[in-house]
Amino acid sequence: MAVITKASFEVDQFQRIVKILRQRMLMFDRREWRGMYNTLTMLNHLLINGPLSVFKEFQHEKETIEDVITIEWISEKGFECGLKVRNIAEDVLKLLEDETFFKDERERKRKQSFGRITGFGSSSFIMHSETLSETNKGRDSLFLSEHQAFDNDRTVDDHPFVEKEHNTAELLLSSST
Repeated sequence: MAVITKASFEVDQFQRIVKILRQRMLMFDRREWRGMYNTLTMLNHLLINGPLSVFKEFQHEKETIEDVITIEWISEKGFECGLKVRNIAEDVLKLLEDETFFKDERERKRKQSFGRITGFGSSSFIMHSETLSETNKGRDSLFLSEHQAFDNDRTVDDHPFVEKEHNTAELLLSSST
């Protein structure tokens, strides 16, 4: 969802995303509740985290969302599957109907996610003090030297599937038919 939200800030991608969401909302099937649930979940995420123009674009879809709330989604086994769909539809409808609630939700979400470290790469981590960097230098070099020494000690002979006499690897699934 984050990738789609990030793409929605580009004009071309925004139009494409809006078109796809509208198509999925207008062509929903009563038996296939997951498609509508996924569409409404994405729309909810875009309303809160995406560009402000999503709010304006989906003002005309309020009737469709109201219809989704009234439909009973019962599976072949007789289970009520529509509770999740109704809950997310009510959330989306509330965001679309009340502009102050919409702005408050966006602000609340921004405050929650502010300062959070995301990603795994070094570019996503911000070092806040020089002293922390200095204390970690010794640890990093110690770890690297130990890791390199361990790699140098390992040989093919230590592997459990290597035959000692021929020094070749043995296949786990041999084709001995």
